[in-house]
Amino acid sequence: MPDSRTIIECESDARSELISPKSLPLCRSGIHHLPFTDLSGDEFEIFCFLLLKSEYPDDKIIYYGKTKDLGRDIVHERADGCRVLIQCNRCGELARTF
Repeated sequence: MPDSRTIIECESDARSELISPKSLPLCRSGIHHLPFTDLSGDEFEIFCFLLLKSEYPDDKIIYYGKTKDLGRDIVHERADGCRVLIQCNRCGELARTF
């Protein structure tokens, strides 16, 4: 059975998957963690894809977007031939009660 998911290999295609451009986060003085909880699931996956593309520019990084299937989100084919399957998950506080 062929894979019907969108396959993304370049940064501009990944950014176009975002529903709308995100505005800059509010200034967070005194907070010493990255605001991953402010990203949607899709935004977090695209962030991970872009980070891998930046860190491993000579490797093949493929993003399989917007699936919600709890399977692999990114495939990293390293220069040495090793293939790494990546599932993107955010851990920590996902909801806040005020």
